[in-house]
Amino acid sequence: MKLVKEINFQLDEIDTVCERLLSLIEQVEVVLLEGEMGAGKTTFMSHLVHALGSKDHVTSPTYSLVNKYLLEDTSKEKNTIYHLDLFRLKSLEEVIDIGIEDILYGEQFVFIEWPALLMPYYKKMKVLQLKFKKTNTYSRNITIFMNE
Repeated sequence: MKLVKEINFQLDEIDTVCERLLSLIEQVEVVLLEGEMGAGKTTFMSHLVHALGSKDHVTSPTYSLVNKYLLEDTSKEKNTIYHLDLFRLKSLEEVIDIGIEDILYGEQFVFIEWPALLMPYYKKMKVLQLKFKKTNTYSRNITIFMNE
């Protein structure tokens, strides 16, 4: 993975950060969201889903494992967002059981929190990796990587 950029921001600037990342997100097949619990991955996703054009209510997929959001503009090639949280899963077999191959190889936006179990898949895909770090109560850092 190649370092693309690093962004430090205050939480009240999260919408601007999402807008800045849209062009990168549209270039890849999957976006990996990494960082400790409380680093802001799901909060970021709630803003990003709206920036991509969905009016759906965003919730954490920690217990549902997969959340699906529809974009308002259905004329675009990618008109669905999948947001996965693999934290509770223990094996690649469990991930396959939730239908990951259909999700990864379809025409939609795919965002995965706690993505380590799927590392064998990413080698064949164009991937954007966002590493979140909480720098204090109201600020975050995102380090952005992309494979070549």
